[in-house]
Amino acid sequence: MWEANALALPERLMLLEKSQRTLDLMKLMVRLVYDLRIYTQEGYIYRQKRLQEIGKMLGGWRKKTRIRLGLDP
Repeated sequence: MWEANALALPERLMLLEKSQRTLDLMKLMVRLVYDLRIYTQEGYIYRQKRLQEIGKMLGGWRKKTRIRLGLDP
């Protein structure tokens, strides 16, 4: 994500949105691995919490970028 800082706002937003889709896929994969009983419940919860933290940071960055572009109030 360090490269997003060097991009113009429209390109930054596109990269952040792609990152959000990747994060959503990772959440799905972690759930699948848990359902296949490869992760323990504790391992699953740990990973989900980390992914949620990343999602909050990414969401804030996306929102700030959308506001700067005038897409959100």
